[in-house]
Amino acid sequence: MILILEFLFWFCIGLVFYIYVGYGILAWILVKIRRLVGKQFRKYNDPAFLPNVTLVIPAYNEMSCIEAKVENTFSLDYPTDKMEILFVTEGSNDGTSEYIQSLKFQYPNLKMIAGEVRRGKIEAMNIDNTASQMRKGVLEFCILSIIKEGEAYPSDIIEKMKAANLNILEGTLYPLLTRLKNAELLSYRWEESTGGPPRKYFTLTEKGAAFYKELESTWFELANAVRALTTTEQENIDNNNFNNP
Repeated sequence: MILILEFLFWFCIGLVFYIYVGYGILAWILVKIRRLVGKQFRKYNDPAFLPNVTLVIPAYNEMSCIEAKVENTFSLDYPTDKMEILFVTEGSNDGTSEYIQSLKFQYPNLKMIAGEVRRGKIEAMNIDNTASQMRKGVLEFCILSIIKEGEAYPSDIIEKMKAANLNILEGTLYPLLTRLKNAELLSYRWEESTGGPPRKYFTLTEKGAAFYKELESTWFELANAVRALTTTEQENIDNNNFNNP
């Protein structure tokens, strides 16, 4: 019995020592050993990481200063492929909306929410978030649709989507291409470039081609259903306007 009590006494003393002193010594020794073998700790706060951001700018009847604001905004020291600019011009009647609209081809990452009714910044952000989620839902299908026509370089994909009025930033495209490649839907090859680093060209795999056919069938079914619903709704609105001039 005495031996058991003595063991418990020294065990408790050792436990207290470990909590207040021993743990720190052990952690210090482990750090030293890790550095001696050349193993680095994972960096959870990488200073080189830059997230995708959306800058929301309310602009109600700001034609007198909108040009300077656009110039100032696009001079920000942040990668353009990771920054999206959203102007909210709802209710403007001085040409602000028309001016922003005219700049969309010049600035692919420029977006605008316009309209006759002013609903406020928060409502505009909610609308933009919903619209972004809708676009993200079809981005993979659109990318596969472009690559289906033949091997494609990322810049070519961006240009084709831009021509279809579906702007996409490099910071959004590259992760999607990587995800599709990891899913074995895409393969790629490197090609030397005379004017810069080697280029990566993507093509559909057999699995990717089969996956695209399934998506295509689903897309047409969904598009027809949505078209039927929205057409009926628009016809009802037109009829109401006709009956109540």
